[in-house]
Amino acid sequence: DIARRGEGGFDELAERYGDTMEGMSSALQSNPLQFPTLTDFWCFWELTDRKRLPALLIDDMQVEYEPYVRGILPQTKLLLEAFRKASLPVFWSTWWRWGPHDGFFNAMDRFYGPVGWRTSANALYNHNLTHGGDVLEVIAPKTDQERRRVMHKSYSLDMFDERPMAWLVTDGQGTLHSELQRLGVDTVVQVGAWTDDCIISTAFHAFSLQYDVVLVEDGVSTASKQHFNAIEVIRGA
Repeated sequence: DIARRGEGGFDELAERYGDTMEGMSSALQSNPLQFPTLTDFWCFWELTDRKRLPALLIDDMQVEYEPYVRGILPQTKLLLEAFRKASLPVFWSTWWRWGPHDGFFNAMDRFYGPVGWRTSANALYNHNLTHGGDVLEVIAPKTDQERRRVMHKSYSLDMFDERPMAWLVTDGQGTLHSELQRLGVDTVVQVGAWTDDCIISTAFHAFSLQYDVVLVEDGVSTASKQHFNAIEVIRGA
């Protein structure tokens, strides 16, 4: 019903589900299909194969998600300091959704639905309305140039969102892809959240745009059961 009626259907169902956890949990299911052969694939190239110009992508390490990313903050900080020391580019993203009426209602609202949306149980929205979208201070941008490299996402799970919001981005800031192309970047290094949502989406989009992708396995985190599955998919796809 919510898929058919959109935002109006969301409001009606929210009266029932808005403060509950009903329907939020899932159980692991085994795949009953049998395949002729199964094999593993892995990356052929090495980082040292050629001269590279990498960029560090820090995805959604923001105040709202601090409980889920605090364990990867030390690694992320070390990487950030190394990129700064080498004068290599760093880009940040923050998730910028605040509820079904924030002006960006889309397919993700329909997917997650109204279950627990008025509480932190619904993963789609920021619930810290003051600072939830801020980059965590320990890894936050310091310079004007770095602050211009903070991307805000509302419609897309990946950092290569082609619809940056004009009222949020600094004048003259392009999309992530256009900025990377302008700098001559050919390799992206990923850290942040969430492994099975924004991280995996960004990885595949980057790959389709012909970037070599490096996922820092101990530098990504999530709130779901699919963390390690997502890493395996990225490693072998």
